[in-house]
Amino acid sequence: MEQLAPIQQRRMSVAGRDLTLTLPNLIEQLEHDEALENDDVVTDLSRLTMLDHETVDIPGIGPHRFNDWSRRQTESTLGVRFSRWFEHAAPREIADEMNRRFTRAEGPVRLRTRRSPEGGVGELRAMLGPGYSPVADSTIGRLLIQALEPYETELRILRHAATEKTVSYVVAVGRPYRIGGPGEVGDVWGGIFVRNSCVGYASLTLTLHLVRLSCRNGIFAPLPDCQLVRRVHRGLDTSMLEERLRVALKDAPARLRAGGQQLARAARIEVAEIEATVRDLLADRGMPARLVAAIMAAYAREPSRTVFGVSQALTLAAQAVTVEEGHELEALAGAYVHELVG
Repeated sequence: MEQLAPIQQRRMSVAGRDLTLTLPNLIEQLEHDEALENDDVVTDLSRLTMLDHETVDIPGIGPHRFNDWSRRQTESTLGVRFSRWFEHAAPREIADEMNRRFTRAEGPVRLRTRRSPEGGVGELRAMLGPGYSPVADSTIGRLLIQALEPYETELRILRHAATEKTVSYVVAVGRPYRIGGPGEVGDVWGGIFVRNSCVGYASLTLTLHLVRLSCRNGIFAPLPDCQLVRRVHRGLDTSMLEERLRVALKDAPARLRAGGQQLARAARIEVAEIEATVRDLLADRGMPARLVAAIMAAYAREPSRTVFGVSQALTLAAQAVTVEEGHELEALAGAYVHELVG
């Protein structure tokens, strides 16, 4: 098998997908990455020592560098802001101040780390509560293969992405199908969207998902029960997940087709004020107003003064923002269509 690039450096959009990539192939890469992970360390905060402004010494496994996400978690835990408080401080001054705070801190933390593939200083991936119980991304993938076996054997990956916070991908279910006319929605491919975070950013979620092939953008299926699984990382049990997936996927192909029909109906419902609607949707979901510009630029690429046109702008804009914000926009688009059409 051809060696894939490390998943931490890979962000493949639907537009650039390789449909020969399958879920078993992706699991193999996930396992390769997971082999670099150290066993979690549960220790008291007071035992941590910063060696410089970006490296912390962890009992039993030695120095590890913060990434952006673990730095934010550490800031939240200790009540500091590196960028605000230490803007003009020297690395030694930053380390000394942080060590004073570590010394006074109380309570245990779970530290998730990984070794460097080049053999250098490792990475501190997360600072979590001691009761946090992550489930490996490869384990979730294997459970999904078992649950999808009655309905899907090819298990194509329509897209996948990995960041410091999450691993996500969409597994195709069935084949593309036509809904509406060529001027409406066109060909759609149904799938299962999977997002997992082993570092405390988000719950494990599996959601029915649609990809519109003409522009390669995706949307959470506009159905009342499109979310198949949502579980926090506390007391997660793989046997429970296996049963939950088996039940949740029982009628997935039919539900995906129903979601596609919702999009066709959305293409026939007019919307008077596009930008005002976009602003209201973002505000209602607590998303930043700065996304309006990206969404309206996306709308200009395929303008349609309809509910579908608004959802299309949201999901096209999702390709131009961070992975996590893109997921939020796809979920918002699906909820908006369901609210007005479902």
